[in-house]
Amino acid sequence: MKSSRIVKRMLAGYEADPPGVKANLARTLMTGKPAGSGRLMVLAVDGAPSADGFVSNPAAWDPHFAFALAVDGGLSAYAAPLGLIEAGADVFAGQVPTVLMAQVPAAAAGEGGGAPPLAATVEDALRLGCGAMGFVIETGAEEGLDLIEEVAQMREEAAAKGVATLIRCRAPREGGTVEAAVEAVRIAAMLGAHVIEAGPPPGPDRRGAGGSGSDRPASDAFGAARAAEIAEAMARCRRAAFAGRRLMLASVDGALGRDGDVDAAARSLGEGVGAVLGGEALGLPRDEALARIARLAKSMRGRGR
Repeated sequence: MKSSRIVKRMLAGYEADPPGVKANLARTLMTGKPAGSGRLMVLAVDGAPSADGFVSNPAAWDPHFAFALAVDGGLSAYAAPLGLIEAGADVFAGQVPTVLMAQVPAAAAGEGGGAPPLAATVEDALRLGCGAMGFVIETGAEEGLDLIEEVAQMREEAAAKGVATLIRCRAPREGGTVEAAVEAVRIAAMLGAHVIEAGPPPGPDRRGAGGSGSDRPASDAFGAARAAEIAEAMARCRRAAFAGRRLMLASVDGALGRDGDVDAAARSLGEGVGAVLGGEALGLPRDEALARIARLAKSMRGRGR
């Protein structure tokens, strides 16, 4: 596998990391439709029926549905909790890089919200052939400090064994601001995350691009004004990720409903920021989901590093 000049330049920013981590990052960056561009498209599934479209699309209850969507859609990676990865790791071995989300689905965190508890180990990631482990950190959550300590320890163990780390940042559910999102990214970078997903704060009367999108129209999430607002926030978050030396992602969930929303979502990512697809992709019929993913990939071209 050859790496593009852009990918080689990106990997040069990970000076302190062992070859195994860089190899896994390189494989992910050279996989799928964005291959070689320095950007990523990741399908991330948290396993909660209300968030992941399982009810609207019964086919999505089969764990192989999401795996196949990531492979056939030309995505860079597939991220999911332990059970979902285990259910397809053998059949889809080597077909798409996988990220083991170390926590249980968000719905299991309880009514109080906050980051879900840990439920997988680095050994699980190695056993299943995952190139990375993923964590969700919600700034402002009561258990945040304890979780950060645990994530730091697991990140160190994972890196020593060649496994990269993805941290999905979540700003406070109430009163979230761009500043809070930027601070969450800074914390993730300081923890040693190799890939960081930023969650923009909600816009007026919206849950924002970091939510599941189930309670707001896609056109409200990714109109032209909202896309520009998110792009500005993502630019600030990218600066917080060591001035772009760390791979950045942003959620475009809620944008797959209409062609115009898909294009606006691509614009909202801004320079050098990749896309995370979630529940909405699973809620669509397979052919329609693949068509929307292809359109998003096409819209993202030319906006890379």
